[in-house]
Order: sequence, then C-alpha cells, then structure tokens
Amino acid sequence: KAESILQSLEDRLLDGDEDAQICEISFNSILNGIAKTGRPDRAQRAEEILERMTKLAERTGNDSLRPSSVSYTTVLNIYAQSGVPEIANKVEELFHKWSQDPYFKPSRVTFNTVINALSKSRVADAPQRAE
Repeated sequence: KAESILQSLEDRLLDGDEDAQICEISFNSILNGIAKTGRPDRAQRAEEILERMTKLAERTGNDSLRPSSVSYTTVLNIYAQSGVPEIANKVEELFHKWSQDPYFKPSRVTFNTVINALSKSRVADAPQRAE
C-alpha cells in the first residue's frame, strides 16, 4: 500500500504537480518498511527503490530526492540480513558501484554495515575482504 502511494506521488511529481510532496525521507520510510518484511525479495525491492530515487532526482533536478547515506546503508543492511550466501559479493559490488556516484557519502554506519555483511557471509576470504 505505501509503495503504491509513493508511486502515485512520483507520477504526480513527474507530471508537474507541485503539490506532490515527496523527498528522500519518503523513500527511506518505504525502505524501512521493506526491511521489516520477511519477503525473500526484500533486498532486490529495496535496491529498486534506491534506483528509483536516483532516477527521479535526475529527471526532476531535485537533489532532495537523492539517496542519503541512510538510504544506502538501509539497502546494504537489508542485504546483510537476507541470509543469501553470496551477500559479501553483492554488498561489495553495490558499495563499489555507489562509490562512483559523487553524491554517495558513506557514513561510519555504512562501513560497519559492509563489515557486518562480510562477517555474515559464507565466503572463505570474507575476513580479509573486510580489511
């Protein structure tokens, strides 16, 4: 339900409706909701929301729609909690991909989340990769 409301607001914003009030916090609320579901696809859904944020910010020129360190960290944490055996690879892949974005400003919590994901992975060299 919340995702459909967010989608409606996105559509209104793209149609030029100045009353469509949406910002990064709106998206983060959805990400937090996704994190609390037990759905097996929650990590992929969260990553899609993050991509929507970036595209919407670019299309509208509104930087307040860009993902924050909270947004990025939430998605990484969802992956870390997902129990997927290859989470170390996925989290590293996302972290390196996002590092190419000049708007990506990882926080201490972001780095700790990456280390946590590596520690939970079943990849043999995860401890060395965490360094």
